[in-house]
Amino acid sequence: MSTLAGTSSPGSPWQVAYDRLNPELKASLVTSILTGSRLNVLNAVLDEAERKKKLCLQKRWKIRLHGQTIILRDVFDKIIVWVNEYKSIGDVAMQYDAHIAALPWAGVRFLLQAALNDHHCFESTIHGLESVSLMITRYAAFEALYMRRGSLVSSELQTKLIGLYTKILIFLANGVKYFSQSAAVRMLKSVFQSTQDNELREIAEDDKEVGNLARIFDTQVQQDIHSEVEKVRQILETLQSPITRSVDASTVYAKTMKEQQFQDLLKWLSPVPFSHHHARHSGERLRNSTSWLLGHPQYASWKASSSSSLLLLHGVPGCGKTSLVSAVVDAFLDEKNKNPLAAPLMYFYCGDSRVGRGRADPDEIMRSLIRQLAVIDKTEHKVHEEIQIDYERREALAKLDGFEVPWLRSSDCADLILKILGNNPATIVIDGVDEVEQHRRHTLLESLIRVRDESSSVIKIFVSSRDDSNIFARLPDAAMLRVQETNTRQDMELFVKYRVSTAIKNRNLLDGNVPPSLEDGLVRFLLDRAGEMFLWVHLQMERLCELKSRSSVSEAMQERSKVTTATLEYLYREVLDDMSTKDSVVCDISKRAFSWLMCMREPLSSAAFLTAVATSRSGKPLDLTLPELFSICSNLLVLDSNLDTVRFAHSSFKEFLEARPEFDIVRAHCVAAISCLDICIHQPSTDLGNELHPEREFGLYAALYWPTHCSEATVNGVQDSDLNFKLTEFAFYDDETSLPFLAWLEVAQRAADLLVNGHVLKKELNAVISSTMSPLFTACVYGLESLFQVVANRDDFDKDLRNSLDHTGLYLAAAFGRHKIVHDLLERGADMNIQCGKHRNALNAAAFGGHLAVVQHLLRRMPLTQSPGALESALDVSFLAGQEHIAKVLLVDGIKITCQDDYDKVYAAASQAGFSEVSQYLTKCFPSFRNTKSPSSKALDAAISRGQLSFLSRHIKPGLPIDHPVATAALFGQTEIALLFLNEKFDIEEEGPFGTPLRTACLMGHEPVARMLLERGANVNASGTLGDALQAAAMNGHISITNLLLQYKADVNNKGGYYGTALQAAAYRGHHEVAKTLIDSGSSIECGGRYKDAFHAAAEAGQESIVSLFLGKGYPFIMTPRSYAYAYPPHPQRRRPFAGPD
Repeated sequence: MSTLAGTSSPGSPWQVAYDRLNPELKASLVTSILTGSRLNVLNAVLDEAERKKKLCLQKRWKIRLHGQTIILRDVFDKIIVWVNEYKSIGDVAMQYDAHIAALPWAGVRFLLQAALNDHHCFESTIHGLESVSLMITRYAAFEALYMRRGSLVSSELQTKLIGLYTKILIFLANGVKYFSQSAAVRMLKSVFQSTQDNELREIAEDDKEVGNLARIFDTQVQQDIHSEVEKVRQILETLQSPITRSVDASTVYAKTMKEQQFQDLLKWLSPVPFSHHHARHSGERLRNSTSWLLGHPQYASWKASSSSSLLLLHGVPGCGKTSLVSAVVDAFLDEKNKNPLAAPLMYFYCGDSRVGRGRADPDEIMRSLIRQLAVIDKTEHKVHEEIQIDYERREALAKLDGFEVPWLRSSDCADLILKILGNNPATIVIDGVDEVEQHRRHTLLESLIRVRDESSSVIKIFVSSRDDSNIFARLPDAAMLRVQETNTRQDMELFVKYRVSTAIKNRNLLDGNVPPSLEDGLVRFLLDRAGEMFLWVHLQMERLCELKSRSSVSEAMQERSKVTTATLEYLYREVLDDMSTKDSVVCDISKRAFSWLMCMREPLSSAAFLTAVATSRSGKPLDLTLPELFSICSNLLVLDSNLDTVRFAHSSFKEFLEARPEFDIVRAHCVAAISCLDICIHQPSTDLGNELHPEREFGLYAALYWPTHCSEATVNGVQDSDLNFKLTEFAFYDDETSLPFLAWLEVAQRAADLLVNGHVLKKELNAVISSTMSPLFTACVYGLESLFQVVANRDDFDKDLRNSLDHTGLYLAAAFGRHKIVHDLLERGADMNIQCGKHRNALNAAAFGGHLAVVQHLLRRMPLTQSPGALESALDVSFLAGQEHIAKVLLVDGIKITCQDDYDKVYAAASQAGFSEVSQYLTKCFPSFRNTKSPSSKALDAAISRGQLSFLSRHIKPGLPIDHPVATAALFGQTEIALLFLNEKFDIEEEGPFGTPLRTACLMGHEPVARMLLERGANVNASGTLGDALQAAAMNGHISITNLLLQYKADVNNKGGYYGTALQAAAYRGHHEVAKTLIDSGSSIECGGRYKDAFHAAAEAGQESIVSLFLGKGYPFIMTPRSYAYAYPPHPQRRRPFAGPD
């Protein structure tokens, strides 16, 4: 056959390519050809692709290929789009070829039928069909644009194109040939896939060469375009861009809510004005800038791939990452505007974690994302049914028990995102993940990764961060794109010219009298020095605008050109040096403004912030406006007009200040404390209403946070002398408690009632209240030594006075870790054995909180006749709370081990808790009570701990007298060594000091070892003498290991071990995500263990978030005095659990 009838005209590239095939391959392709027109073939391909798409949706199919997880539904979505575009090309380019290339589409249809069905999926074939379908469509447009113009380039282009077509036909023909064989012959799948991988690699190389030639020829086409060709060009441009993914409207179930309920839902989800943040960042972006990112090959590949993936944009501070992120958000919003069914977009701009927690709290970030996803139509109050059901359930349970609706945690949000999306795609964009505190980042990143990995459709996640090794380590499989000078050069030119011209136009630079030569020189200076740092340019212009003559500007440029590198630190240092040389008032204002922004506990409104800064040490408020403040601070502070808050112009300036001794955090808190106390003295806030809004009223902020700022301004009990004077002035008048302090106590009680459960201030403010209105409890809670000394020096001082919760001052000081106050109270004869509070006494309270210095003080003052039961109780608490350093101190300085029974009990408890240091201490200091090992056994233990695999490989033999080697290897996380022992037939279940090898690995957090042991057949539910692996993982909060064990069918209600059940362990230790995962996997809250049930375990430990979780899951808590008698002794002012401190 020389010409394929109805397929392509003689001499066309597809015909020539077909003629090049050997007879066997031609015969394979002939079997795939459908009779009828080109349109019949295309419709058949579309029908088959739709059928396969439905199959993939039904089965939620994913495949692993080349290290990536491919969502098959997305692959078929693309094929459908490309076939439809191909039909459009035929419609507008009929005069070029009426029967263009039906042959390859016939091959595609055949392979779609054969490569994917109910029973199997040939990954490489499906992946290849995605690439081939795009190329067939794209090069149909190429032929219409480039192939009929008679140039040398056109001739070469045709030659290359024929070569590409030939390889495409070979790929298709070999596929048809393979799938036409019997099932028995097709067993050698790996060989076939390897051949296909090679074929696809060659196709991709030819595709790249044709594309390069096409770009060379493109300028000729530009000169000769008419309307029909222009339509083809538009189709071609569409094909070169990633497709817009869409949701299936039939799977979106909307519910309309009443307006008030809708507003309550939004407030509950997240109050963060994410759209305002974006509007500001988008509005600040220069027109025609940031386009390099959207066209970057790595970005295009991330967006186009059919796998859920995460792209990390990173770079130095000030390189414009936020502007780039805003461009990405705008691009997705534009897609959404053009196509209402486009995949939903969720985005968030993180803020400084040290200025209010909202914009850097992982839970708040995830709640904002779920809010964006949940709302379908805000004008009609429509939300996804899933979120309405979840909210109404939580609301009903909360009302039933008299609590507020508990906030969603990151894990809850991830669950809801996955439920709401179902089989639909989505995009998540987050700017500045480095702003999230390092110890909490894992919560956010793990939630995002979970959404990516567990979704049934394609999830695209784009995050930005400054260069940070910790973030890189937490995102090992992310694609990474660094902002570099080569990327940003064009944007930098735009930015520099804009900043210089605007400064001249607005007459900020030399009153607008800038000759062209100086303007050109300034542009060159900035461009030569800026690199990729836009912030550096901004700061340089701010500094240069302060100069008053042309010569000063020229000299400044020459002087700064001598600096070897353009650094922000150099400029910041100049700013502070200039401020210090100005008048004292200006210097003092700028220092106060900077200090306030470094330490304030909640973002203040601009008016409240101005009041805080204008409150001077003299007590007289300064007459100050915001523009004056910004000018004084060299515009290093800016107003966020959407949020009405003042912030640093860039977080790098705050980091610079933190490295300066005059702005260390203790001094910053001292500045804030004095301002707060001054307001509390002269303008106390008394009318709180029914809601607290300290961000709006500085007087209320001062009332809530003055003790916190005073506490943070205290180092080893010592405060600034001015702060001591102000604190004394506030609390006392003629050695009596002052009226302002008494008024504040009333405010504190009212505020404590209004604060939501779980707020950091609620326990503290409840604890300061007493019938005597004494400042003693404020001093004990916040560690205010100077305040304590005044109270303690009174003649009527009661060292064992109790507050409204029946706690003594000593108990409070111990619970909050105020060791100086504890020392002073003990010196004055306070009774450390008084029974009060949840932990019964001061030693237990300090042990539970992990306050080492307090425990040591109490041990030193403990009488020799003290019952050993008190120390043993504290030791039990330290084991329960996971405070190993406290347990060790109690053993070294207090508890006496005199017999084998004592040793065995303590050693067992340490083993159950995973306290390796305590276990080592016991075996070292009490050799007579432990089982001795031979010298050879000790040497092998040392080799295992050091990971000496080669040494062990030479010396290990079956039957060698070594104790529990697999468990020892698991203890030290030595996966390969544990595997070595297993291969030598050592027992996989032999217990070591911390239980079975699996329990040991799970206890210590060694996931690779745990995974290997499970794969080798370790009993996932083996309890042994110390409990099972699941409880060990839950006890230490190892969520990934918990999920691993559940995948291997761990029994979530298995009993035994220290806490009785895994859920009780997670509840007592406060591991929220682990507890939620266990409940979702069937763990019973009411199952008994060490405590009556998991709810009582959480309540005993004061884990409020866990209690809220259990209530939200339907735990039937009935509030009676007996319900929480274990937590607090009876008191008439007590209204609910968790009203006061632990």
